[in-house]
Amino acid sequence: MEFDTIIIGSGVAGIAAAKKLAKSGQKTAIVESWDWGGTVVHRGSTSKKIYLAAAEVKQAAEHMINHGISQIPPINWPALTETKNTMIATTETKLLAELDSLNITRINGQATFINEKEIRVENEVYTATHFIVATGARPRSLDIIGKEHFLYSGDFLNLSSMPRDLIIVGAGIIAFAFASIANAAGANVHILQHDDRALAAFDQDLVQELIQILKDRGVHFHFNEPISEITPTTTEQYHIKTSNGLSLITDKVFCVAGRIPNVEDLGLDAAGIQYTAKGIEVNDHLQSNIEHIYAIGDCNNAPVPKLANYAVLQGHYVADYLIGIDKDQPIGTLNYPVPSMSVFSNPKLALAGMSTVEAYRQPDKYEVHTIDMSQWLPYLRFQQPVALAKIVIEKSSQTVIGITSLSDQADVLINYMTLVLNQKISKEELTNYLFAYPTLATNLHQLMDGM
Repeated sequence: MEFDTIIIGSGVAGIAAAKKLAKSGQKTAIVESWDWGGTVVHRGSTSKKIYLAAAEVKQAAEHMINHGISQIPPINWPALTETKNTMIATTETKLLAELDSLNITRINGQATFINEKEIRVENEVYTATHFIVATGARPRSLDIIGKEHFLYSGDFLNLSSMPRDLIIVGAGIIAFAFASIANAAGANVHILQHDDRALAAFDQDLVQELIQILKDRGVHFHFNEPISEITPTTTEQYHIKTSNGLSLITDKVFCVAGRIPNVEDLGLDAAGIQYTAKGIEVNDHLQSNIEHIYAIGDCNNAPVPKLANYAVLQGHYVADYLIGIDKDQPIGTLNYPVPSMSVFSNPKLALAGMSTVEAYRQPDKYEVHTIDMSQWLPYLRFQQPVALAKIVIEKSSQTVIGITSLSDQADVLINYMTLVLNQKISKEELTNYLFAYPTLATNLHQLMDGM
């Protein structure tokens, strides 16, 4: 029952750390109280992307109507769900096999710290030289009348059938993805937001463009409408009221108004670990105030977006840090690369580097250029009506330091530009790269010329 490192949580952060530690020779264990693979696999991005694939196919066909395509395929939700369930089960099976092949001990149950050196799981006590807390986060609820009728992300991603009417509370990344999927599947979708802002981290001109596209497809947006009450009706529906007087009848109500770290049931006080409502407090090495206890991913309060790619990066970093300690070769603090993130709506909204939101706050240092890419071949051949990019230019050097894009392929473009920005590749240097033609990558030069 003694290990070099015990990781609490088998999500993408914990798995990333565990595999690297085990390969280095550490005796490693993972504790999981729910689903192996965590939120991303079972109640998050993996399921979401599978569902979104069907929505993308349908939308692509709509773009091509009268341009060689004569029918728009309907979405068969039960068949799509079966595909999703099969893929998730396969993913979990492969994950468990990989952990076993690396001799990583799997422990099922809720871990609770007894003290800073020991945890208890199902009446068994385990000790370790190091602990890594990677318990992730869960959906935030809202303290309203009838809150017990809320459904959450995992419920949406496990619907056996798509409701005729549904309400999504919140206007963040998850809300836009769910709205795009449900709308494509034929649902009448309403989005309720307590204030007047959606996707606050992204360029608001492009956000409004995305909202209008979804409105044109039938999605209803209600801003400045804080939900105040959910009441069941006699017809097995729900009556929704907001504090400003809006009244709606719907089949399901999904709350995606943020997430909170899973830290309450870990016995952190017994180990003397400091934490707040934002998660476990960590330093630049992702250490808690207890030197040998680390926290990675959504359960810590590191000042970075709570996204899977950041969680994986943190998992790899802590593993490397511990391996360095073993070899008496400690590494430096974690320096985050140029950030990138995407809203998996339809179309997608994605950014890399500095956001225009930040650039507009400092007009003396930065300028923002808007580029309409809809007539470029990679977009035009699919008859995509919207393909926009905004690039942030540093005035002193006249170099591109950020880009936000809205299109069906925005995530692909952003990933290319993430490499360009991280490697500080200039417009002139790009001419030395040969990309397969005609693909989106061949238009990177044209994008840089837009400055």
